[in-house]
Amino acid sequence: MPTTPVQALPYPASTDAPNGPVQLQALGLAVEPKLMMVFSTATDRDAKITAPTAGMVCWLQTPGCQAFYDGSAWYNQGRQRIVANRAARDALTNRITGDTTVEADSGSPFLWDGARWRGLWPSRYLYVPAVEVTAITNEVGIVRIDIPDMGCRYSAEFTAAAIVNKSVPGDLFHIVVHNGTGNPPPSLSGLTLTVEPVESGISGLLRRAQGAIGVQNGAYAIQVNVVRTAGSGEGAVSASGLNYANATIIPSWS
Repeated sequence: MPTTPVQALPYPASTDAPNGPVQLQALGLAVEPKLMMVFSTATDRDAKITAPTAGMVCWLQTPGCQAFYDGSAWYNQGRQRIVANRAARDALTNRITGDTTVEADSGSPFLWDGARWRGLWPSRYLYVPAVEVTAITNEVGIVRIDIPDMGCRYSAEFTAAAIVNKSVPGDLFHIVVHNGTGNPPPSLSGLTLTVEPVESGISGLLRRAQGAIGVQNGAYAIQVNVVRTAGSGEGAVSASGLNYANATIIPSWS
C-alpha cells in the first residue's frame, strides 16, 4: 500500500486487492501512536507501549498531565496555573515537578521542584523608617522590619542606620541588630546579627549596621536597637527621624 507523504499513513491503492479489514487495521496501527493517547497512569502507559518512539505524546489521568517521549525516556510536562492566593496554591494536591503557579493577589510566580514551592520572583526591597526614641537607659528598639511569610524559602540582606544624639558625650552606645521574636517592638531578645558602635564623645553622626540572615521559611523580623554600653547611665539620648532600616529579600534554592 502507498503511504501519505508527511506521516506515512498507509492507504489502499486502486491496484491493491480489496481487503477492508487488513487495510483499516494497517491505517489504525499507523495512526494510533500519533494521537494524544490517554492512560490512567504511567504504569498503564508503559505496559501498553513497550517500544515507544521519539515524539510520542500522551495524557496521564493521574497525576493529570501531558507526557512526551524524547527518544530515551518519558517526561511529564509541568503545567502553568493561576491561583487566587497562597492558600489556593498550598491546596494543590496533584503537583508534579515543573509545575508553575502565579498567585493572582500578589502576582508572584512559584515553581514546584518535587518537594517544595520555590519563588521565581526577583528580589524584593523592604524599607521601614524609624520612630523617635528618647530617654534610653539600657536598650531600646528604634525600628523593626517585619518580613512576611514569602510562601517559599528565602534569605535577606539588611542595612540599619541611626543617628544617636547624646546629652552626655561620654556615654557609649551601640546600634545592635537582633532577629525578631514575633513580639511588638521594641523586641529586645533574639540572636544578635550585628553591632555598630557609636564612639565616645561623638553625637549626631549617622551610623550604619549591615548584615544578612540565613535561609528562612516563614515570617521573620529584624529589630534594630540602641544599647548603652558604658557611661553615667543618666544621660538622655534622642534618635533622629533619619533612622531607617531596609532589607532585600531573595528567593532561596538551597
